[in-house]
Amino acid sequence: MRWRCPVCDGPITLGERDAACPNNHRFDRAKQGYYNLLLANQKRSKQPGDSREMIAARHAFLQAGHYQPLAECLTRIASRCADDRSSFKLLDVGCGEGYYSASVARALTLVSPFAEVAGIDISRDALKLASRQYPEQNFVVASGFNLPLQDNELDMVMRVFAPGDAEEVQRVLKPEGYLLIAYPGPRHLYELKQELYDEVKLHEVPEIPPGFSVVDEEALNFTVNLNSREQVQSLLQMTPLFWRGKREVKASLEQFEQFEVTADFIVRCYAPDH
Repeated sequence: MRWRCPVCDGPITLGERDAACPNNHRFDRAKQGYYNLLLANQKRSKQPGDSREMIAARHAFLQAGHYQPLAECLTRIASRCADDRSSFKLLDVGCGEGYYSASVARALTLVSPFAEVAGIDISRDALKLASRQYPEQNFVVASGFNLPLQDNELDMVMRVFAPGDAEEVQRVLKPEGYLLIAYPGPRHLYELKQELYDEVKLHEVPEIPPGFSVVDEEALNFTVNLNSREQVQSLLQMTPLFWRGKREVKASLEQFEQFEVTADFIVRCYAPDH
């Protein structure tokens, strides 16, 4: 992939020790393998992104396979888009610990011989874990609102519950590129919300990003069965819902040995309008 320097917008090379551009702007490569291209003025806090506790909880939850149907759905759609292309460059924006991008990367190698998948996230702790698990991929600390890629570089941008900017996506996508987004469906985690809140609000149907049209869509709805206190705690700690609920209810939920909750997703693939 052709990366872009966050300081001068020039080309930047990801090397073994650091990332550097012709204007000698240099950025460290961490010992775990990820690169940090997030400038200080792009941060909203000293340690932006998910906390270590949320990352560890989500990692345990995902590795247990609870959201595997979502990973399979993203893989199906990405593979359909890449099927007639010898090369396919995909950027996972807000990749976290790399669970979804790794699933997609494995499938893309079967349909596109020169497929390349990379991930960005604003959380260094998330990318420490991602780099250790999937050393074959490049992971970069960066913002979804300032994508560190050259213009017209990518075949697909993927976002799973991650915010981003539609104009930035259009800038980095090739004219025939795609934007793949996973949204929470109306009843996502409904039972958990019932426990935490007096009034449950359903997720609204997502709006189409400006400048894009829907070319593919799948709806997923399935039950997640949690069969241990550790699994219930992982779900609680990985979602922002947990930090807004009543303290006594959260304490009670953390002692549950079993819990059934609805997973509800809308996965859409968009193409830029021309």
